[in-house]
Amino acid sequence: MELNIERVTETTSTGPAKGEEGRALPQRARRSREGASMREEILNAAREEFAGGGYDRTSVRAIARAAGVDPALVHHYFGSKEKLFATAVALPAVPSELIEALLAGDREHIAERWLRTLFTMWENEDANNRMAALVRSMTSGEPRSAMLRDFLTRHVLARIAAALGVERPELRAAMAGSQVIGLFIARSVVGVEPLAKTDAEYLIACYAPIVQRCLTGPLPDPVG
Repeated sequence: MELNIERVTETTSTGPAKGEEGRALPQRARRSREGASMREEILNAAREEFAGGGYDRTSVRAIARAAGVDPALVHHYFGSKEKLFATAVALPAVPSELIEALLAGDREHIAERWLRTLFTMWENEDANNRMAALVRSMTSGEPRSAMLRDFLTRHVLARIAAALGVERPELRAAMAGSQVIGLFIARSVVGVEPLAKTDAEYLIACYAPIVQRCLTGPLPDPVG
């Protein structure tokens, strides 16, 4: 893909970038700094566009226009709209890659795979901090909270449930998600004991049947 680097050229044509002591930086260092700045401009524009229009209604072209760059440059730095979104809101993983891994095995053990994947993330300090910040923002009054909840419900949880071919996938997704998010909040955000110090494999064994029932188990008849 041929990139439009007109904006980068305009940035570099003002003269060599200077280091902290006023000396001209080497060409490689200048390119690195300018690339990092351009990437951050795209991220800032993406955060504003996603917060204002939501994930579905926001296009890469709109983000590029807000950042003042060619759409090809957005793809160059981030690859896809989903990966840009994941980076912009600090998701610990790219949703489609996570979903693909979860659906790779048999459906009877998808909850166990899901929980084990999440616990692996939670044991990583950086990913754990990202998840904690994400959960806090989802439960706050921040403008992006509704957008995050909608994305995770429709593009992560609902896609998992729909791929299983079960009835009422949206309800099942919400029920399964409430179990998983509730466990994370209690264990990693609030630090409820003894959950916070209980072995991960033991908790997986306890919660997997509950989450599995939400995803694939029988549902009662509607009331009324």
